Amino acid sequence: MLKEEPLLNTSITHCFRVPDAAADSFLAADLNARSARQHGAVILTYHEVIHLLSNNKQIKGALCHDLVKDEQVQIYASIVVNAAGAWVGKIAATAGIAIQMIPGKGTMVAVNHRLVNTIINRCKLPSDGDILVPAHTVSVMGTTDIKVSDPTASVLSLGSCA
Repeated sequence: MLKEEPLLNTSITHCFRVPDAAADSFLAADLNARSARQHGAVILTYHEVIHLLSNNKQIKGALCHDLVKDEQVQIYASIVVNAAGAWVGKIAATAGIAIQMIPGKGTMVAVNHRLVNTIINRCKLPSDGDILVPAHTVSVMGTTDIKVSDPTASVLSLGSCA
């Protein structure tokens, strides 16, 4: 493995090759949005959901804050998808829907070049800095995941450099 990945620690005692892969989440989101547009969807970025709008116990849309124009806007749709990640429970609760979520805060660091050619995982229980993923022309290192009650109020501080 050291021949293929010369930046690995030369003190490695064990190495396993497994059929692994990484999903390109940025490309997947972009292609999903493109496909949705091709099928008539309108994609609105920078719109924060304030609460879901319902009628007769059916979700009909959302009241949003347009962060660019700094104004509220009501958006109605025949299908509403709550894809709010760690905030999905908070958004659902605005319509009286209970979804059990355990949000987490975390950090991944991207560097502006590829450090390795394959995914490198430390093969241990999850903790800080346990994976390195090359993606296109960058490398993503991580991860941390700490359970929190409110992901908005739990901003991870990276500290300062002296």
